[in-house]
Amino acid sequence: MKKSPERRWRIAVFGIAAGAVVSGLGLAPWDVFHLGVAEHSLLTIGTASIVVGLVVLCVSWGLGQPP
Repeated sequence: MKKSPERRWRIAVFGIAAGAVVSGLGLAPWDVFHLGVAEHSLLTIGTASIVVGLVVLCVSWGLGQPP
C-alpha cells in the first residue's frame, strides 16, 4: 500500500501531539476533560475517552444531528 502525502501528514501531526503530551507541554482540550473524568471516577483515561465519545454520539443522535 502506497502512503499518500495526507497520510504522512496525519502521522506527523499525531507524532508531534504525542510528543507534546510526553514532554509535559500539555494536553488537548478533550484530553483534559477525559483526564478529569478519569481522576474523578474509577475509570482509566482510555476508558473515560471511550465513554465520553459514546455519550457525545448518543446525544448528537438524540438531537437529530449527524455525528
